[in-house]
Amino acid sequence: METFVLSAQRRHVSGHKVRHLREEGWVPAVVYGAGQPADMIQVEAKAVEALLDRGGLTHLIELQGLNGGRDRVLIREIQRHPVRRTLLHLDFVRVAAGAKVRVEVPVVLVGTAPVTAGGAVVLQNIDAVEVECLPENLPEHVEVDISRLTDVHARITLADLRLPPGVVLHAERMDAPVVTVTVPRAVLHAEEEEETTGKAAEPEVIKKGKEEKAEE
Repeated sequence: METFVLSAQRRHVSGHKVRHLREEGWVPAVVYGAGQPADMIQVEAKAVEALLDRGGLTHLIELQGLNGGRDRVLIREIQRHPVRRTLLHLDFVRVAAGAKVRVEVPVVLVGTAPVTAGGAVVLQNIDAVEVECLPENLPEHVEVDISRLTDVHARITLADLRLPPGVVLHAERMDAPVVTVTVPRAVLHAEEEEETTGKAAEPEVIKKGKEEKAEE
């Protein structure tokens, strides 16, 4: 798995003073874990946004500029402004060598569901799953092949997911549905109207035949 690189600087201000950092394009952050003291740092907002666009939320990140560049971290928490959505604060957790990590990774649907040809719709009920593995085995995402969905009663549960070697799924219920199938109400109404129309036409033909026989 690719390791991303992010430059960081030690931060010497906290509290209300960090707003000046944000005005200058920095994001206040903290790094903790792996039995080491927590470090207050600051990172460039543009660099973080670019990293997130590339999928950095589930990637290992090497922080350069701290401890000789030996800090390998994962993003643990992101705080954004509720309206402007600008970055307010970041939490990074250190990844110790040889230690397993628990991370949420996105679920991505692949393939085409045959059931959609009849008007049915595939619903994704779970967007991300929690996995545990060594950092080097951390997948960018978990793929779910929906080509097996051939009828409206088909579903794919957590127990059906295929994970890479060395990756373990953590969930309270393995029977929880990841993907289900539904039929839109408009499609159901159209089918019901078609059936009703077909049944209504049949007695009219029978009645017409009886009338013709009576005239003979």
